[in-house]
Amino acid sequence: MNGFKNINDTVANKKFFVKISEIADKIMQEEFSLLETEKVPLIDHGGSTTIMTTGVESLDSLLPSFETGNVYLICGRSSMGKKELLFQIALNIAASTQKSVYVQSLNLLENQIVRRMISQMAGIGIKTGSEEVLAVEEKDRMYSCWSMMDNLPIYISNKIVGVEVLSQFMKNEVENSILFIDYFQLIFFERKEYMDLDTERLEILRTLKQLAKEKNMTIILCSQLSRAVDYRWDKRPKLQDLREGVEKEVDGVIFIYRDAYYSKDAGDNAELILAKNPNGKTGTAYVRFNENTGMFEDK
Repeated sequence: MNGFKNINDTVANKKFFVKISEIADKIMQEEFSLLETEKVPLIDHGGSTTIMTTGVESLDSLLPSFETGNVYLICGRSSMGKKELLFQIALNIAASTQKSVYVQSLNLLENQIVRRMISQMAGIGIKTGSEEVLAVEEKDRMYSCWSMMDNLPIYISNKIVGVEVLSQFMKNEVENSILFIDYFQLIFFERKEYMDLDTERLEILRTLKQLAKEKNMTIILCSQLSRAVDYRWDKRPKLQDLREGVEKEVDGVIFIYRDAYYSKDAGDNAELILAKNPNGKTGTAYVRFNENTGMFEDK
């Protein structure tokens, strides 16, 4: 219980999430030896939209906007690109809407999260090591990316807390924000009464759904699929692959499928399958996945 008390104190002190610019400053200066004096401040032209899109046009044609009060899942097998799509959507929504975007990753360090976002924004493959050697053109793009991150209302956390603590923190934040969680299976309840795993996960989804409704928020979670899909001839995920009851508790489901997961010669083709949509329209966006930058791109 002492651990949870400390976490609650952290939440109360508003240190649960760190602004992306604070983390980016350290990465750019300490790992890439970039100078803050070389940054060119960006002019805020305003005119932000309220429409929350993925930034992938072919997927946006199926899902024109995420809706407030709703909970969405991004699902797939391991290494399909779930967190990459999650981060890509978070960046796009923060840049286009200026809504407060909260990203909680339960299996990456804060600097690892921001490094991946830098790679996506700058279009440069950045490895996990430090002291990268950048070409002149890459350095220019990194400076531009760094300047953009100063203006992005993105807040990062990798603190492992239960859903009650997370929910309480978000209730104290501004309304109409967006919460991204990587990933669903690592969320838990602090309370000790026994419940089986499936029941616990449904209760977690109900808690998040209630939070989304109360605070007029949008919540988007990554979710890992079991190996069962690997034993089918057609390995594309379906709603039936979700745990029993999960489909009913969420408003939207996006599956990620890539042939390259099963065959190294399959190329960069990817499918973003909108299997459930609160507006009713479903379908598949046929895209490519850039493994170097971690971006899903229209063909």
